[in-house]
Amino acid sequence: MRFKSVRELRNYSGKIKEALKNKEEVVITSNGKPIALMIAVDEASLEEEVKAYRRAKAQMAIERMQRAAVSKGIDRMTIKDINEIITETREERKK
Repeated sequence: MRFKSVRELRNYSGKIKEALKNKEEVVITSNGKPIALMIAVDEASLEEEVKAYRRAKAQMAIERMQRAAVSKGIDRMTIKDINEIITETREERKK
C-alpha cells in the first residue's frame, strides 16, 4: 500500500495510475491524514466490487457498534429493557 498526498495525486497522477494498474492500493492523504483509498477495479466487475466494499464498510460499522455496546455494558440488555427505553424515548418526543 502506498501513501500519496493530494499534491502528489495532482502532480504525479501518471505514477499513481501505474501503481493502480499493478494492483497496488493507494491511500491519499491531506495534511498527513488519510482521506481516500484508491484501488484498481475491473470494468467487468465494477458493480460487484462496489457492493463488496459497501458490505465490508457496513460490517465494520456493525463491529464498532458491538464493541461500543460491550464497553458500555449494554450488550446484556433484555428485550424488556430495550422496549422500555424505546417507550420512554417515544414519550419524550411527543412532548
